[in-house]
Amino acid sequence: MTRKQILLGVLMCGSLAFATGCVTLEDSDGKAVSLKAYDSVIVEEVHVDPKVPKKELGPLMKGMLQIELLTGDKWKLGTDFDFDEFANYVEKYATVPGTLNGKPFKSAMPVEKFKKQYAKKKAKMGDSLDEPKGVNPLRLRVVITKLDFPGNIDQVVTERSARIHCKIWAYDTNGQKSLGSAIVKAGDSLPGIPISPISLGTRVAKKLIFGGYTRKHVLKLTENLSKEIVKVLDKAKDQ
Repeated sequence: MTRKQILLGVLMCGSLAFATGCVTLEDSDGKAVSLKAYDSVIVEEVHVDPKVPKKELGPLMKGMLQIELLTGDKWKLGTDFDFDEFANYVEKYATVPGTLNGKPFKSAMPVEKFKKQYAKKKAKMGDSLDEPKGVNPLRLRVVITKLDFPGNIDQVVTERSARIHCKIWAYDTNGQKSLGSAIVKAGDSLPGIPISPISLGTRVAKKLIFGGYTRKHVLKLTENLSKEIVKVLDKAKDQ
């Protein structure tokens, strides 16, 4: 298959976000873990592997996870979560210009757009923030192990997605031994690449490599990863 054929195939499905399917939480023997006895999740501070450069991923992931848990129907509030405080943190991250790899870049989005997005998130959570906390919480530990952005045209052609990986562990609040763990991955498709023509798509891809990924894409990656993590927890709760 020629390089152009590969690129065409990528462009035709470029709008699809990378995902890993439904991963299973497993114990040390490789058996599926049931979380049926637990009604809520206490998200511990999210740690970032030293090899991963973007340390702000930790607080972003913790807040995104809290939101994703509370927008579903399987989990109650595990511990206090100040949505407005987190929203203020993300607003500063998303709406203030900064640098990426030493180069200046624009803010991820205007303030007005951010406020609309987070008003929708808060509305989607409904009354979950005001409801009583769960009586049987589990502790969730998350370590972000990899953040991968395509770095050259061949990676853009063959991979098309930025990817983020993490490992999660579930613990009983009264126990020090992990109930189970899982490796969870998520991604975000390359933004801004048109379906055709191929030559134009290639030029856009090259432009993206040399200055494209910004905080907007980091925010999307953390949101996508939080969704995948909650899928794992939901599946274990249904076991």
